[in-house]
Amino acid sequence: MASGSLMRGFAGTAGIAVIVSACSAPSPSATVDVAIGCTPSASWTFPETAIGQTASAFLLVTAVTSGATNVELDGPDAAEFRVVPESSTCGPSLEAGDTCVVLVELAPSAAGVRHASLYIGGTVLPLVGPAIAAPSGLVATLRSADSVGGFYDLASNHSLLLVNQGATDAVLGTGTFTGLDLLVSATHDCPATLAPGAACTISFAVNPYGNRGNGLACAATSYRLPSNLNTVEVSISRMFLGGVALALHGTGIGHVVSSPPGIDCARDPALDVQTGRCQHAFYEPVTLTATPAPDHHFNGWTDAACGYLPTCVVAPGSQLSEVGATFLSPSSRAIDVTFAGSAPGKVTGAVTCTSSCSGWAESGARASLVAHTPSRFTWGGACSGVTKQACDLGVVVNDRVVTVTFTPDDHAVASFFAVSGIGAVAPDGDLIVAQVHITRLSPTGTVRWMTTQAASCTSLKTTSLGETYCLDAAGILIKIDADGAVAWQRSIPPPNKAAKKSVIAVAANDDVAVVDQDPAGGEVRMYAANGSLRWSAAIPNPVAVAISSTGMTVASGLDGVVRRFDATGARLAGDWTLPPAPGGGSARRQIELELDAQDFLIAQNVYTFGLLQENVFTISRLDPAGGLVFANQIQDSPMMGLGPDQRIGGLARTPNASVSWVSHEYAWGHGFPYLAGFLLETYDAAGARTWMLDKQIVPGYGGAFEGVSILDVSCNKAGRCAVFGSYRELSGAGESWIEVFTLP
Repeated sequence: MASGSLMRGFAGTAGIAVIVSACSAPSPSATVDVAIGCTPSASWTFPETAIGQTASAFLLVTAVTSGATNVELDGPDAAEFRVVPESSTCGPSLEAGDTCVVLVELAPSAAGVRHASLYIGGTVLPLVGPAIAAPSGLVATLRSADSVGGFYDLASNHSLLLVNQGATDAVLGTGTFTGLDLLVSATHDCPATLAPGAACTISFAVNPYGNRGNGLACAATSYRLPSNLNTVEVSISRMFLGGVALALHGTGIGHVVSSPPGIDCARDPALDVQTGRCQHAFYEPVTLTATPAPDHHFNGWTDAACGYLPTCVVAPGSQLSEVGATFLSPSSRAIDVTFAGSAPGKVTGAVTCTSSCSGWAESGARASLVAHTPSRFTWGGACSGVTKQACDLGVVVNDRVVTVTFTPDDHAVASFFAVSGIGAVAPDGDLIVAQVHITRLSPTGTVRWMTTQAASCTSLKTTSLGETYCLDAAGILIKIDADGAVAWQRSIPPPNKAAKKSVIAVAANDDVAVVDQDPAGGEVRMYAANGSLRWSAAIPNPVAVAISSTGMTVASGLDGVVRRFDATGARLAGDWTLPPAPGGGSARRQIELELDAQDFLIAQNVYTFGLLQENVFTISRLDPAGGLVFANQIQDSPMMGLGPDQRIGGLARTPNASVSWVSHEYAWGHGFPYLAGFLLETYDAAGARTWMLDKQIVPGYGGAFEGVSILDVSCNKAGRCAVFGSYRELSGAGESWIEVFTLP
């Protein structure tokens, strides 16, 4: 591992000094004292290890004082322990606060408790290794392969040599992980049956990003491999190490210190230089405290979550976490911003905050504030009367007090920024959203749970029991139970090159239908709630699917033809045909289908025609015989460059089928000025629009825009609906956004 300025003691693996002596303890010539382990421990106990097997311990070393570092082993059984140089990173010396790792292995040669001492500088760590006799069957030797991860995030991959020392064939079972979830995966070259004397290798890869959300620094998991002879179990350890780099800005004088110690950084604005230690390695969340010089002012952190508080808690990430702090001179003036209302919002400019805050602006400088929100806002105080997003405060010569009120949109009962992608409303009103992970939120945005399962869901639905189906971009159908655990996974079989465009629908009995949108040969598949395949049927290029309360499944393709299947997968006679596009356009895709309790079909379509690739949105309703009840054009939107794979709308049906929710994008004009945005609408059973909310995009410069993008819309049986989307600022920054509505 390469050395860096953060850890001056790192000199590569060549700096490891390993001395094994069974006669006497090493001379305590080194002066460095260290803390060993994520939680400093007085001793280290290895897992129970069989003769012929190897156990490993990946130890974090943090220097308490500065001095020379000799890593040495001693004790009655020191010959059975080994420091692995290629996976250990402590150099010949460390400075206080420096951090490195030492990998120690135990390979017992006799049964009983093995004892040794690990010396690192002036610190001694007793090592204890319980050992048992080797079994006359499978014997596993755990070998550390290498250190993985970035400079600030270390882990250890392992390899396991598996040998059959028995006299008969070993029939291998399925290996499983127990204990803490470290996101460890296993690959192997082992046959199903391992002959006597034969060997194979199992490789374990530790995800260097795993478990950071659980706040764990050191952790371990066990791998169990059963066979007809015996069961092998080995312990796999890993450690997280993150770094923080601090940058100080502004015209004022101040300094920042960390807890635990490691950062003590100051800046002289006259010389524009930072002094002291401004970056450091940490394996746990660190609290930074900013203190301005007398009469100077602290003006906030670059970390938006910390705002203008004097302290900021930083969780070291998988890479170097960069944090900024700003100090202003004694001549600066206060800018106080008070937030009101219950909708989400943000203010940038002279101050940047997502809730009421107080910052500073240099006297004599021109200042402004800009409001950002997917809802509505009103300026007050020093910005009273301003109707635009930007409020010009002019040249600052005195303190300014401003209020901004963010108001929820019509019928909204809650709105908030959150981790969001596509989503659904659960039966109890909770929100299930999927972006990198699947998260369950309360209707006001409180996180109930978040899965460790990484899933880029392209389609997500909930069941009557509060479970969740996710079809991810890799073509994997995942079922999550009501507590956030993965119940089962199924791979959509080839061909699934276009699986990332596939969608799902959930039946009343919690079965789930999947369509694989493969242009070369599409398919609709029905899975039972337990994950077994009920039936499958071929369908040309399917793009949408829905299930009725009676078990009928419908799927449609780009040709606008709706195929129907009964509960056993048998094709029903009499296809339905969606109405043609206004103006003779061709169907681009059916954005979504819904079947109500009376088997009426509701379809939201987008058509395209003309040289300008104009989009035409429609909502249609067909009766149980396939007859057209209505077909309404929603919005004509000439807009260049919208590809056929882009999701630009959504459809949700309320319980009594009297109201259908629709969301879609619109845009008029080419170049500037233009009008663009997203509409939320409801339609009754006869096709009349009963409610509409227009979320316009604010044009910017050079093609930039600011506004909302709606990704999904969903309703539950109680009539609670939610819109899932994102809010993009002119600067390019964006935040996920959710708005919860009652039935209009």
